[in-house]
Amino acid sequence: MEDLTFEEWQVLSKISENSRSDIKEAKEAFPELDQIVYERFKGNPYMMIHVLATLSEKLLTGTSFERITTEYSFYESDEDSFHNVFEKTINALTENCVILLITLSLFETPVSARLIQLVSNLDGVEEDGSVKIGSDLEKSILRCHNLFMIERYRKNDVFYFFLPAILKPILNQVLIDRVDDFQSLIDRWIDYYRRYSAEIGFCFDDFNRLEKLDSDSNVREIENIIRVLNFCETTGRWEDFYEISENTKYYFYTRGISGEGSDSVHYKRACAARRLGRSINEFNSLLYHCNVMCKAKVWNGLDECFSRMDELLAADVEISDRDRMKYKYLKALHEYSIGQYESALASFKRYEKEIKEKMNGVEEAQWDKILLHDYIACLRWHCECILALSPAIHREGRSEDAVMQMNGLLDEAMRLSERVNFERSIVHSLLLKLRISREFKGSLGQVNSLLAALDNYQSVIKNDAVYSKQYNQYRQS
Repeated sequence: MEDLTFEEWQVLSKISENSRSDIKEAKEAFPELDQIVYERFKGNPYMMIHVLATLSEKLLTGTSFERITTEYSFYESDEDSFHNVFEKTINALTENCVILLITLSLFETPVSARLIQLVSNLDGVEEDGSVKIGSDLEKSILRCHNLFMIERYRKNDVFYFFLPAILKPILNQVLIDRVDDFQSLIDRWIDYYRRYSAEIGFCFDDFNRLEKLDSDSNVREIENIIRVLNFCETTGRWEDFYEISENTKYYFYTRGISGEGSDSVHYKRACAARRLGRSINEFNSLLYHCNVMCKAKVWNGLDECFSRMDELLAADVEISDRDRMKYKYLKALHEYSIGQYESALASFKRYEKEIKEKMNGVEEAQWDKILLHDYIACLRWHCECILALSPAIHREGRSEDAVMQMNGLLDEAMRLSERVNFERSIVHSLLLKLRISREFKGSLGQVNSLLAALDNYQSVIKNDAVYSKQYNQYRQS
């Protein structure tokens, strides 16, 4: 509950009065209406507006105030009473209005009129995407909006509609109670995100679409995709879960929002693939999961994942050469995770050599970009191994050579990253250079220079939870 002064409430109430004639008429007939509502509900602005609108409608139909307050339990301003108000209002709405509200409840972010029509099947969208005057959709939107059950805002000349948070749990329960009635609606909602995620190309193998990932609409839609995935997991729709998470795996991977352990999207996709009997896909998803966990330096549960991948390899599953190479790289990471730094260092060197041999004779501009990405990552982990061995390096007086070697590896990683415009990799390398500088007592000028270089990639840093945390720590230290 929020504290709201009576003066602040009067401002909100006046805005409502200016937009709705029934509220104005009710306040003229009952001058103390604002005071009555405020005394009962000072705290929740949205609820107070809803109560004011409901009271105004009821009072103008001749219903006594005493009967209204009894029916809606207005004297108890707790969450249960609020829900009771909305439930009673929803029960009084037409079927089209309920369908509209249920449709909006499926999404996490504002939804356009065209998408409402696509999912709900309610008629009424013009060619330009606006709501058609006099249509079923317009009538439903007006009815719900007048009851303050739909909010909306305008952006880029498009109206988006969304639900206030207080309505979500009620409509979620309606959806559960009447799941059979709304099955076709749910199917259209999930199908939309299967097609949307496939079309936008969040996949790892299309670097040409990277700029699309950060557009406003796609960043907004990832919240909806997370909701769809949670729904598919809860209801056991594993085919849908696998396809949508597969299409979006690159987005989750690069943004550092995949989750950890058994909650990781990639791990859940591996479980979905196993349920569907897709061993090749399960192997690939486990690779992604382990890669993300290693990036975040979270090693718990990786032993189990590697054991499963070993089982799949032993079962002669037709794993691609690319995934087999990635597995070698992750095996080296696993050695690092359990403290076998010397062994991991040797493994990374072998992997670097293997990639170089594979790329031998091919123009650098024509290198396989995913393999190149792994090579760049391998150069960074090569540095991580040297850093892990820094106590011995300090003791043996080899600090200067070690710093020169690591900076050389990272300069090469950054050079190759720039060739394919892989900004996240550049950020990762710069952050690692900062860590090296701190570990080996680099100059303040060097630190400031690296921080200045990182400032050129603020959009990348803000879009990755792991990088943001590291960057802020260096800035504050």
